[in-house]
Amino acid sequence: MKELRDLEKSALEEIGAASESQDLETLRIRYLGKKGAVTAFLRSVGKLPEDERPAAGEAANEVKGRIREVLAARQ
Repeated sequence: MKELRDLEKSALEEIGAASESQDLETLRIRYLGKKGAVTAFLRSVGKLPEDERPAAGEAANEVKGRIREVLAARQ
């Protein structure tokens, strides 16, 4: 879960520092795209022990939502 929180922190920092809409789109793809970091984390949830999956999936979806919100606000 620390990995996910670190991912969120770096994403929000990069989004906050982006100066152009093109940069924001690049960050959206990097974190939320098909091969993005958050997407990769969500795919890895299935490999976790069964009792950890619900919390990890919920946390990843919350991070994904926050990143989307911040991206939308910046655009």
